[in-house]
Amino acid sequence: MPDALLDIIGVVPVQLVFAYALTKMLNIRRLYLFWVLELVFVLLISSFRSSMSVEFRLAASVPLALIPIFLSQGSLARRILVVTLAHLVLFFAELPGGALWMSMTGTPVADYEAVRTHLGAFFLTHAAHMALLVPLLAMLCMLLNRFGSAQERGMGEWLPVLFSLVQLVLVNVMILLPLGYIQESMTYYGASVVLALVGFAVDLLLFEAMGRFAQKRRDDVRATMLEEQLDRYLARCGEFVSDIEHTLKVRHDMGNHVQVVLALSERGNFQEAHEHLACMAEVLNDTRRSEEAVL
Repeated sequence: MPDALLDIIGVVPVQLVFAYALTKMLNIRRLYLFWVLELVFVLLISSFRSSMSVEFRLAASVPLALIPIFLSQGSLARRILVVTLAHLVLFFAELPGGALWMSMTGTPVADYEAVRTHLGAFFLTHAAHMALLVPLLAMLCMLLNRFGSAQERGMGEWLPVLFSLVQLVLVNVMILLPLGYIQESMTYYGASVVLALVGFAVDLLLFEAMGRFAQKRRDDVRATMLEEQLDRYLARCGEFVSDIEHTLKVRHDMGNHVQVVLALSERGNFQEAHEHLACMAEVLNDTRRSEEAVL
């Protein structure tokens, strides 16, 4: 089996699953163009991968990372963050596969002769890689769809992006060293797997702490808004109570004045009753004008 065919079998299915996951995490503008470019680049890289140096492989993988960024829409920071996190998941899923291969065969990961000799282990390794990659990408997609709408704008939006990019570079270095330069050292590969797992665990703890801090800040902002809203409601309630008290006072005073007018009328003092009513009307008009002036 030629080297190119081995690379196509090992790379193309994983990249297709990876590209499909990106279409679910990003809002791709031209989906057909995205798939055409993905297939072309993946097939080209897979066909000539065996003759590429480690540095050229790394450079050739850059367009695959840029295609979903340029063909999607939305916040640039979010697009970069999504692609970066997806690549971190991809590399994380590769580490156990490489460890499984070396534990079963005792040969370097990038040895094509060893792959032809151990085809069963080759297919088992890639099946295990795919079985780990699919749920990890699904989990990432679920998390991004759940929390993507709550992103912060400004500099705070770029901090997770820069952090994830640094992590991606470090993971690339950790993987390229054993694959490209230290192929004979199973000890180094095993150590790199352990270090990567520890690093990812620390990253998860850091992101959890960042999430708690962001949640606390959102809660503080919400508490401040609720406190201001409560103050406004209390002020309006105080005004309403004052209006009710004023209305009750006016009603009580009017009742007293009505009793006076009735008493004067019963005694036949209609002139005094009329004057008292006129005085009451003048007082009411003055009160109404003062209230309108305040409003």
